Amino acid sequence: MHEREYKRLRSIIEADYRKKLEALDLIYGMAGRSNGNSSSSSGTPIKGELAQAVVSAIQQTTSNFNVRDIEQTLKVTNPAMNVKRGSLSNTLKRLEGREVELIEKGSGKRPSTYRKKVRSG
Repeated sequence: MHEREYKRLRSIIEADYRKKLEALDLIYGMAGRSNGNSSSSSGTPIKGELAQAVVSAIQQTTSNFNVRDIEQTLKVTNPAMNVKRGSLSNTLKRLEGREVELIEKGSGKRPSTYRKKVRSG
């Protein structure tokens, strides 16, 4: 390897390295701002139109509920929102510990049963 080729390859590698460092710094900065806003997961805002609609439907419930109950509530309160039951089920699972408590885990065609989480304080 000649000195000219060495310098050329070195400058290419250094440029690539700097780009990767800049990208890493950018990602780290973005993650720090989004994760640094709140110290607990329960304090983070609910993101997404479906999740917000589900939280609203949960707040309207007066007893234990399952994904089918939330689906019916959403059909009444948000008729234009076309929601798949699987998406609702996944959203409820993500809300466990924050907005809902799991009472009975579902199995097969039997859905999981939830209740509103009791707010302390």
